[in-house]
Amino acid sequence: MKKENTKEVLMEGEFFENKKNREKLIKTLIIHLNSYLEAENNLQKIKILVKIYQNLQKCS
Repeated sequence: MKKENTKEVLMEGEFFENKKNREKLIKTLIIHLNSYLEAENNLQKIKILVKIYQNLQKCS
């Protein structure tokens, strides 16, 4: 019984940590997407898309 409670607490902690990581990722992606929209040339846009892709890879 005690082990189950400990496991549940650990799982809840992981959930909140994952939620914080998702929120951080979303904020980062929004910043990059805004930069993408403001970019004037294709090279800048490609660099921003690479940053977005790298951030998504970190979370998968």
